[in-house]
Amino acid sequence: MTPHPGFARAPIGASLAFVALAGLGLAPVIAGAATPPYPIRPTGAPFPGSGLEPLTARQAGMAMAEYWLGDDAYTNPAGALGERGVTLTPVFQHTNRQDLAAIYRQFDEQSGSFDLASAQARGAWRGIGLAAYWAQPILRDENQAYIVGDITQAPSIRDVDFSMQEQRLGLAAATSRPVGGGTLALGLAGEWYQRQDHYDYTVDTDGFPLDPSSVELKGDSWAGQFGARWDGWNDASGTSRLRVGAGLRYAGKLPLDATQTLGPLSGDTTIVTHVRTNEVADFGASARAIVSTGVSVSASLGRRGSQDYGELGGVVGPGALWSTAVAYHDPRDPWGVWFGLGQDQMNGNPEPRASLLGLGFDVRWKESTLGIGATRKSLASDVEPDGPRWYAYSVLASLDVRF
Repeated sequence: MTPHPGFARAPIGASLAFVALAGLGLAPVIAGAATPPYPIRPTGAPFPGSGLEPLTARQAGMAMAEYWLGDDAYTNPAGALGERGVTLTPVFQHTNRQDLAAIYRQFDEQSGSFDLASAQARGAWRGIGLAAYWAQPILRDENQAYIVGDITQAPSIRDVDFSMQEQRLGLAAATSRPVGGGTLALGLAGEWYQRQDHYDYTVDTDGFPLDPSSVELKGDSWAGQFGARWDGWNDASGTSRLRVGAGLRYAGKLPLDATQTLGPLSGDTTIVTHVRTNEVADFGASARAIVSTGVSVSASLGRRGSQDYGELGGVVGPGALWSTAVAYHDPRDPWGVWFGLGQDQMNGNPEPRASLLGLGFDVRWKESTLGIGATRKSLASDVEPDGPRWYAYSVLASLDVRF
């Protein structure tokens, strides 16, 4: 197989080019090209695109089929109206880059990484539901090492390390009233969010280390959310058999600073590029219906807006998410199980489409619930389109304590 041009690219050539251009005062022009600054593409990172990550164990186990339902306030602020309590969700992520292992020698990758997916505290004041939350809907951390070239050539060892994060800190408020034979909750939220990425690429050819290179991306802005949730079709006991939720998020322009650092062969060159993305609106809806005793079905459909990263990589989007799931929980039992599947896609993303498969369960006791859910993403290789698919796994554990 032929290696992907981005991976086969020689850093020393890029380094010498930057030295020559820096001497002419033209280095910022290269940084302003309509492709991600070196070395983002050789790392294999999906910048400027990114897939959505589940924020709770139930979202993971149901392949995000209840993403906008409003059970919590992360993506639908109507979820601020609910039982008082605190929820904490750590996550373990692992990637299985079979696409890279198939074409590079002595391939090795990190076993996984731990992080915090989300946290929420929910209460009430004068009949108004309130929630403070923190979440990471974009989260990825990869490290690989491999040898490029066949055994007749001098070994070229590549070391790739990158991370992508979007962190959101928000405050939500919601209220409700009877509507259409059910209860309608409406919520608003204000958010501060930050994007912070890091990309490292190192090459060692026949024991001769070439210039290491890196890019740091950082920026923050504000966003607002509006959400609605309707509960109705109550049974004889008064239990709602249908919940429908919808959420709209509007994010303001995001100023990003990209700091590109090249090593000593390039004179320790540092180039800083400033861009400001456009505003973007994302929206979606979810529904859950109890179809028989203990059995419910859920579905989500959403759209992500386009975003222009300008000199850092052009336009990415629009995108879409769809998923469906089944859950079982007998009211007489303390446990429940979930299963879901779906697809997350984003135009202009080096990884434009991911198939989702989710599985999870929860256990309830007294005023607490512990849920564990896992999502597997199956993706076509951007490195070798005709090669094997690769997989990304996320395992989340949500502890919900009510009081």
